[in-house]
Amino acid sequence: MGNVGIATVVATLMVSLMDAKDNQRGLWNLTFLSCGLLALWLISQSRLVERRLNQLISWALRNFSRLEVRDYVALLNLQQGFAVTELRVGHHDWLANKTLTELHLPKKGVLILGIQRTNPSVYIGAPRAKTEVQADDTLVLYGPIERLEELDQRRAGKQGDAAHRAAVTELGELLVEQNEMTEPETPTAK
Repeated sequence: MGNVGIATVVATLMVSLMDAKDNQRGLWNLTFLSCGLLALWLISQSRLVERRLNQLISWALRNFSRLEVRDYVALLNLQQGFAVTELRVGHHDWLANKTLTELHLPKKGVLILGIQRTNPSVYIGAPRAKTEVQADDTLVLYGPIERLEELDQRRAGKQGDAAHRAAVTELGELLVEQNEMTEPETPTAK
């Protein structure tokens, strides 16, 4: 609806409430409006309603369009501490003026899905290892939320390099733990 639609609805409601001939009718209208808004809010918060609407929308898209329907939240495990986000690279950021090879982001569990350049305005989907990240680029990243937040705060210089080494070491330890948990136990000889 936009701002004009919202303003129109609010103005109409106000005129309707003010136009009531007596206080009793105005109070009834206000109560009815409040209950309706509360019911809409409760419905919008319901997981069951959301799940049913998602199923209905998926069914409609499959049957009435040529769009491929996927649950990207589940596909990317976004509810388990991972996220897809955009990160704007500043002039003093650790990421600026380095190639993807120099950044070693996959060693920290972070993947660059794309780069939006401002000068010239171009989008680089699935950038290559020799692609250089420039100041004012907007990166589309996938990875652990904590790592993405830390990467956004990291500045160029010795402190940024030290934070990078610490993140690589931390991820290496995490990967060792994950491998130990997923590898089947081998029987030991007695």
